[in-house]
Amino acid sequence: MGFEMATGQTIGRLPSLGCSLFTGLFGLLLVPLGFFLVYYGETRLINHGKVVERLPMMTVEQVRAVGIGTVKFRGQPEGEFLRVARYDKPVVYFRETMEEYEQERDAEGEVDYDWNTKQSKSQFAPFSIGGLRVSPEWAKAVGAEKVFEGLRLADSPRRDFAPAPSHSPQVGDQRLTLWVIPADRELLVCGDLAGGTVAGGRTFVVSALDEAGTVQALKTEHAIFYWLIKGGAVLAIGIGIWMMFGPLATLLGHLPFVGSQISCLFGVAAFLFATVVVALITLLIKFAWVIGLLSLVVLVVGIVLAVRLARRRPAKAAG
Repeated sequence: MGFEMATGQTIGRLPSLGCSLFTGLFGLLLVPLGFFLVYYGETRLINHGKVVERLPMMTVEQVRAVGIGTVKFRGQPEGEFLRVARYDKPVVYFRETMEEYEQERDAEGEVDYDWNTKQSKSQFAPFSIGGLRVSPEWAKAVGAEKVFEGLRLADSPRRDFAPAPSHSPQVGDQRLTLWVIPADRELLVCGDLAGGTVAGGRTFVVSALDEAGTVQALKTEHAIFYWLIKGGAVLAIGIGIWMMFGPLATLLGHLPFVGSQISCLFGVAAFLFATVVVALITLLIKFAWVIGLLSLVVLVVGIVLAVRLARRRPAKAAG
């Protein structure tokens, strides 16, 4: 009887043990992911605004003379443009999204409501400026303006989207939004030129804004992504540490009187530690050359002092 009870208890603990091991292994993956996010944000995330800002504005004739390389110019687009529903003018670019208002329930059972994207499509039309061809299929669109926003209500027999002035959304409502860059706008183009066509590059931008507005919009976008990556790194490292040491925190949580406080403090400590680690790695990457230079100076000074000390010792021994 005692053997059967002990065996039953052991078998009952196996799923929990397996779950703890899986959680710990997953935590081990999250921590290096957080480190990679910091590295990516500091070394790989391109600030397109700074790239556009540094490049000199060129005329179409100057671009032709360059022949190949990264160029920046502006002018009136020409070509066969796009026609889209709900907008009565030709466009160089459009982006259309359809969202649905949905009920969401998180892991703790709390209910929230939000708009979630169900469909999204966008397209550029190829065009030319002063006879210089631009193939903007992979370009970043800047300065598109919202020209339509309509609702399709869940409890309405109408199946088309119509503008709704003020409406408290209900679950099942759908929203359609349209952004366009009209063809009658002067455009700024920044990208790589080859064979008489601008068709790509690490920074490839087509903007309906002026130069200053384009630079500001791109810098703002970069700042948003930069801090989102930083927040993702903190979450990845903090959750990873929590998962790796979660079983210990759970065990301590059963202690009388102070158990719940210890568990809560462990969670706070994990995320504080993650924040400090992300900040330190960021500083190390940003000032790597300064740290390297100081290390080199310290090394040289140490070698010089060691050589002088070694020369003095034989002199004292001879005396």
